[in-house]
Amino acid sequence: MIRRVLDSLKVLLGRRRFEREMDAELTAHLELQTEDLIRRGIPEPEARRRARAAFGAVLGVKDAARAARGVRWADELRGDLRYAVRTLRKSPGYAAVAVLTLALGLGANTAMFSVVDGVLLKPLPFPESGRLVRLNFGYPVGVLWTYRSATSSYTGVAAYAYGGELNLFDRGNAERLKGRPVSAEFFSVLGVAARLGRTFRAGEDSPGAPAVAVISEGLWRRRFGADSGIVGRAIEIDGSPREVVGVVPRSFTFPTAGTDLWIPIRLDPKLIPSVWGADGGTFIGRLKPGVTLAQADAEHRALIPRIRDAFPYKMPDNYGQNPGNHVRMLDDAIGRPVRGRLSLLLAAVALVLLVACVNVANLNLTRLATREREIAVRQALGGSRLRVARQLVVEQLVVAAVGGLLGVALAVIATPALVGSLPPETPRLDQVVVDLRVLLFSGLGIVVAALLTSLGPLVRLPHTGPAEALVAGARGGGGGSSAGPRRARLTALLVGTEVALSVVLAIGALILLRSLGRLLAVDPGVAVERLVTARVTPNPIWCKDQAGPCTCLPDGGRCLGFFPALEERLAALPGVSGVGMSTSVPLDGASFSFPMDIEDHPVPPGQPAHMLMTHTISPGYFSAMGIPLLAGRGFSAADRTGTPRVVIVSRAMANRYWPGVSPVGKHIKPVWIPDFAEIVGVVGDARYEGLATEQPSEDFYMPMAQWGVGSLKVALRTPLATGQVESLLRKEVAAVDPSATVIQVRSMGDVVLASAAAPRTTTTLIGLFAAIALALGAIGVYGVLSYGVTRRRREIGIRMAIGAAPRAVQAMVLREAARLLAGGVAAGLLIAWLGASVLKGFVFGVSVRDPLSYLAVPALFAAVGVAAAYLPARRATRVSPTEVMREE
Repeated sequence: MIRRVLDSLKVLLGRRRFEREMDAELTAHLELQTEDLIRRGIPEPEARRRARAAFGAVLGVKDAARAARGVRWADELRGDLRYAVRTLRKSPGYAAVAVLTLALGLGANTAMFSVVDGVLLKPLPFPESGRLVRLNFGYPVGVLWTYRSATSSYTGVAAYAYGGELNLFDRGNAERLKGRPVSAEFFSVLGVAARLGRTFRAGEDSPGAPAVAVISEGLWRRRFGADSGIVGRAIEIDGSPREVVGVVPRSFTFPTAGTDLWIPIRLDPKLIPSVWGADGGTFIGRLKPGVTLAQADAEHRALIPRIRDAFPYKMPDNYGQNPGNHVRMLDDAIGRPVRGRLSLLLAAVALVLLVACVNVANLNLTRLATREREIAVRQALGGSRLRVARQLVVEQLVVAAVGGLLGVALAVIATPALVGSLPPETPRLDQVVVDLRVLLFSGLGIVVAALLTSLGPLVRLPHTGPAEALVAGARGGGGGSSAGPRRARLTALLVGTEVALSVVLAIGALILLRSLGRLLAVDPGVAVERLVTARVTPNPIWCKDQAGPCTCLPDGGRCLGFFPALEERLAALPGVSGVGMSTSVPLDGASFSFPMDIEDHPVPPGQPAHMLMTHTISPGYFSAMGIPLLAGRGFSAADRTGTPRVVIVSRAMANRYWPGVSPVGKHIKPVWIPDFAEIVGVVGDARYEGLATEQPSEDFYMPMAQWGVGSLKVALRTPLATGQVESLLRKEVAAVDPSATVIQVRSMGDVVLASAAAPRTTTTLIGLFAAIALALGAIGVYGVLSYGVTRRRREIGIRMAIGAAPRAVQAMVLREAARLLAGGVAAGLLIAWLGASVLKGFVFGVSVRDPLSYLAVPALFAAVGVAAAYLPARRATRVSPTEVMREE
């Protein structure tokens, strides 16, 4: 069998040689037989005639030889392809519509799959990435000591800190870059080698180790001109000189795209606030060969009590017992937050392709009516139904292939735009590309599309005999046979399928649209109008020695004085009515929850800790943001170092812990602080966790002069445009500290929109897919009705000849449109109702079976159906009875 296939391939690759050899061999046989007859005394002309007669038909012999070599199928396929191309060239209108319809469906699927493949399916770009795991998300970096000493499942464990930004100050230019403090094992665990120089060595995250850094190839080329002497050179990062020891390849951007700097975490046991407090981290490990994920997870769960006890202060008994605290494969952990949303989009775009295929199948079925005589002649001449069916499939394969090639071209153009429309926090977007994997997927889509678009004619073909088809063809396409009604029923079924799938998409899109409207209508808890925010980071050289990103401690001197000086200058600007500063602002995703001790609410053994959202703010923050003071007082300049610690809580926190009672005068503290702080006020709720949260977060505010700050968000209440604010802000920041950086200058309105980026993108794309499906459905309805009018032209002419009014004929066509739509809409409503649970987790404020959406979509399709039926109905009233009678 293998030898036969190899022989076939050999002949296919050298077909002309095979044909020449076969011709030469046949000629030699004929000459030998002719010579033999001549030797017997037969004249040469007669000898040649008898030789040919005895040998048989040359073409038949050749055909038998091809069959013997197993390559006749290839010749037939080549012939089918040539015939398909000629047939399609004779029907350019049909070919153009079919190709463009499939190109739209296949292109959309190719572009969407390229995103899914890059974000979810591709292996991580690290050696043996199947052994990389994420141990936890949210432990402080000090836990790394426990992992290093107490785990046996890994060849190495590493950590990288929260944050993601570092200041680079080089040759007088300050720049805020994406950067991470990481443990010394970070690069070795991932298996990443330096392009230039080296990565970190063991111990370079220990106290007293040299200050070093690794930079990205992109930063090396952009900022340092690809200078090969960069290794060993000192650059200023976060206010301190660091030696660049290596440059990593451009392809390495972990843990987030665009990361340009990596510095060692300073794991110093004496730095309790940074190592065990605010600077949490994410832990990754490389499994030893043979160790399973379940084994590693079991070891991790068993270590939780030991991790809890390693803290330098008392942690709640249930610390680390949350359901999400598991070991996961690293690729799964990275893709998990977006897997559901991308899967939903891929399913939606697959429905678009299915609608496109059904549309083309319907076109083919209609076109079959004009080809019945051709098919009948081919069958009468000996062509089997299987042979004719294969020809029809090949034609659709040609159409799908051309549509697929055009679709790939569209995907190459559309993929960058699609990537740009996705939320910036979507992981691994840098790996989204139309590569060989995506092209193979597109090739599979082409084959599937060819088969689906052939189904209508293939199902219809076996019912047509040669004699019946010849008679039907003589009458003009089946009007007088039973073929017409059968084809009409199948056509109606296909149109109903189109409409049903379009209804499903339209209902999903409308529910998501209503959900997005509800989401954007949520009160974020601040006065959004005329509010601009920006992140400002002072020169970290003023800070005390820290493990990770700089924090200006209460006794930080010049560091802590930077923000009051900046606030004073900004408040004096014309047009600025309020200035506030905070470690985070509502909806920006930069807030963190921490365990708290509440004096009159001790945590019972084994119960969850009090987790509160913490914010360090300036006295003017609440006024600038428009957050109302509900009880007590706000912060003032008197709340500074050396005075009793004070805090303010949100209404949601007050209602939870002191319902009906004022919390002013109560006491609370973070678990790592020895002394309690007094609650001096209660403010309104703000949604720091996002618009989609069912309840506002429970917030805990601290004055920056008492608690220390690092990088802060500055909020300005002003009517000035964002661009003007940015220019003024940079000027004033530079006046206080030329090495400080300003980034993320945005209006609060933009912050609100950015917080809804993921649902907005999903709604937009599914809405676009639904619109495409709706348009294809309308085209399908129009095509069926138009064909129906043509098929029933004789009947309509007779009706009008005996007195039928044009309005009655028009109503007949509209009734047919109603029948087509009614079945499809009903089926679509049922499918959407049964599959509504797919939308759970993607909607806010509306039901996945929203009644308004289920009522509005049928009304929309009724309007579209009337519009699609108008032209065929109007054309039906213009059929001339005289012309029809003359044709009869």
